[in-house]
Amino acid sequence: MSLSRSTATRALALAGAALVAAVTAPAAHALTAEETFLINLPTSVTETVTRDDNPVYPTVCPKFNVVVARGTDQSPNQDAGLDGEPYYTGSVYRYGPDSAAGVWWRIASEMYFPVDVPANAPKLTAATQMLRTDLTYPASTDFPNSTPAGTKNLIRYLNRINVACPSTKFVLLGYSQGSMVIGDTLSPPSKRTLWFSGIDQLTTATTNAVVAVGLIANPGFNPKQTNRNQADYSQPVISGTFRNGTYFDTNKLMNDGNFNPAYSGINVRSAAAYPVKALPSPLFAGTVASDYTINPALTTDVGAKIRDYCKSRDYVCQNGNSQSSPYYHELYKTETTHKKNLAVFAIEKLKPLL
Repeated sequence: MSLSRSTATRALALAGAALVAAVTAPAAHALTAEETFLINLPTSVTETVTRDDNPVYPTVCPKFNVVVARGTDQSPNQDAGLDGEPYYTGSVYRYGPDSAAGVWWRIASEMYFPVDVPANAPKLTAATQMLRTDLTYPASTDFPNSTPAGTKNLIRYLNRINVACPSTKFVLLGYSQGSMVIGDTLSPPSKRTLWFSGIDQLTTATTNAVVAVGLIANPGFNPKQTNRNQADYSQPVISGTFRNGTYFDTNKLMNDGNFNPAYSGINVRSAAAYPVKALPSPLFAGTVASDYTINPALTTDVGAKIRDYCKSRDYVCQNGNSQSSPYYHELYKTETTHKKNLAVFAIEKLKPLL
């Protein structure tokens, strides 16, 4: 795994997108020094890992590693549900990690170029301090094979980086099937979906190194988890806080979005799937004490690190709703509310670690 973006891969991606972009490109502006820095932040695509291979580690351990699990049929290094639609800025066709509307860009920009903070406030300065990694897995409609493959790869990748770079903290971002992969990765084997019953799991040290998780359009969405106030869905932009119209997030509960709490995901995950430090009080509705996996060595409950975002009438996370359809599942690609919410959730977990 390299800490520098492949020039050849980037050139091919630019060329392949040029015809479409030339027709739809908005008015261009010159790139700022800040934009140029962010566009060239280290980005890699993980190599598929197996138990017996010699792991490949970064040459310099990043302080933060943002790992992206793309949705079904999305291209590697480009998930519009997380990164937004591609567009031109200046002479650069910005796509995937370069898309300024995306979750990765919002996180990186605030960590390197914080807005409205004292000059001596902590921030990242070296490009090697933050790495984006796009998970290698099929992301195909062959879910019984694709999802387990992604889960195994993600578990092994995170565990191996944690061994080589124990101080590195992880942010996990997943859209659609990628959310299912991340959910299975964070769950013990007995709590995973019907597709994957493998024994691989994260170590306690690796689990503690995961500091923020953003799930979008999650097939495992469970409305019985702790829900944000529905009025919190589209808060007004607060002037003078995080860039790109984001805002401070004072409500840290798991579920987010304008979802209907009467409906779950198409492959709903148990409300007690994620390990906890101690039994919650009260227990989640419909659960008993024996449903929970308790690990006192955790720094915090795994669920407290997760923001699970579901849009009303998205047929993937609102299964059974007669008004749901695939149309709403695709709207995440052009809308920005969830990207703002997830970015700020991650930023507020990362800022204290600077």
